[in-house]
Amino acid sequence: MYFVDVGEIEKRLTYMDQLIAQFKNEPKEQTTTYRLASERYVDVVVEVILDVGHQVIDGFLMRDAGSYEDIITILLEEDVISERNAVVYKDFIRLRKKVRKSYTSIERAEIEQMIHDNQDAITSYTNDIRNYIKNHDGVAHIFHQDI
Repeated sequence: MYFVDVGEIEKRLTYMDQLIAQFKNEPKEQTTTYRLASERYVDVVVEVILDVGHQVIDGFLMRDAGSYEDIITILLEEDVISERNAVVYKDFIRLRKKVRKSYTSIERAEIEQMIHDNQDAITSYTNDIRNYIKNHDGVAHIFHQDI
């Protein structure tokens, strides 16, 4: 038997849901604050996707991931996420690398376009994870850890 801390996963998914909702309501202005918020949005969304993906992979004893993109490949292979969304998540991972490493030269339009064009895929991640856990709750020992 193996263990899945659904409470921790749910905290991260709820945070991502809140971030998505808040960012959708932000005015899309050409300001430094909005640019920085967009970069942070990409960073946190990818962090949640990777953290939760890793927790699901470990908790449901899927094969070990060799890279960030491999986490997405495993979730696709295990039917946690769709192929279309897997492509989007890998694109976000590559964009986050640019945001972190090439922050002085990244094009603002690239970030804005990626966020705008892929809101449905980003929004569906939390639902896909919740559905997978719900449909596989007999496979693992699922618990909520109280802090």
